[in-house]
Amino acid sequence: NLDSFVASLEKRSNASTSRDFTPSWKLAKYDGDCSLPRCLDSIASDKDHMQLNLASFESWVETMLDRWMASQLAHGYVDSCSQLRQLIELYHRLASAEYDGNPESTSIMLLTILELWVACDKAAVHAHPLLMDYDAGVPSELFQNLLLPSRKKMERLSQAEQYLVNRSRHRMSRCSDFHVYTSYGSPDSFSVRYFEQSGRHQKLLAEIEANATADRDEKRRQLARLKSQYQSLMSQYSRSTCNSLDIRVHEWPLPRNSYEKKSVVFELALPQTFGYWREASFYVLMNVLKLQHGGLKQPSTRYPLLTYDALRRYLKTDVSKQRV
Repeated sequence: NLDSFVASLEKRSNASTSRDFTPSWKLAKYDGDCSLPRCLDSIASDKDHMQLNLASFESWVETMLDRWMASQLAHGYVDSCSQLRQLIELYHRLASAEYDGNPESTSIMLLTILELWVACDKAAVHAHPLLMDYDAGVPSELFQNLLLPSRKKMERLSQAEQYLVNRSRHRMSRCSDFHVYTSYGSPDSFSVRYFEQSGRHQKLLAEIEANATADRDEKRRQLARLKSQYQSLMSQYSRSTCNSLDIRVHEWPLPRNSYEKKSVVFELALPQTFGYWREASFYVLMNVLKLQHGGLKQPSTRYPLLTYDALRRYLKTDVSKQRV
């Protein structure tokens, strides 16, 4: 009966069984201790869960990037731009392939890259306040057509756009129309103005010119010795003929124009933070936003500092994989 059944319930023992579940894949997780994500490169092989892993990274950018950046600036770290450049390029390579043909996901990718670039720009400006006088070339109006799925993301975009607007206003308040990429060799270029306040670069210029002067004087002495040898041989061997002298030409290694000369020396000892910022900015402009070069005229000759014999021994930059 019912009473017996109810009474028997108290005497029953609880028995439960459980099974461990071990997924065949692991979602990329990022610590909440203001450390930069390091495992983006490791998720490249996990094609089946790429969107989840990218979303995890995008969540870190949304929630932790500002805290990470504040910590970097507070401690005066100099490799922030280097790390952010690597993140921008790797994330874009993975996300652009995964989100191809999806306007909403592509919009999230562009927002994420914009926020990473803003962080990179803040680090560069913190290290080199002079950079605020120059146009970084990132146009805020290009982001107005993004298809973002939430109000929170639209607010993030608004903050990033406002940063670009404020940066432009500061530049205009200084009556500055300088472009960081196109003002090479002019008195108002970033490289020249930086050179003029940098004892390190001024010392390097003096070293290059002193060595070049010594090399030129030695070449003149060598030529004088060869001419003397030529006359001696001709007098000793009157029946022999000599039609030429063999001597390598000495080429002055630096431009004669003083501003161009300062710009070259600046590039030889390129400040690390500025160099990585410039590479990150150029990547965003050319690879992400697909902008085109304004000038189509190509130089008639190229002398990369890395391979130019007269100057490569003075190359002191730590910026890797330079495109600019």
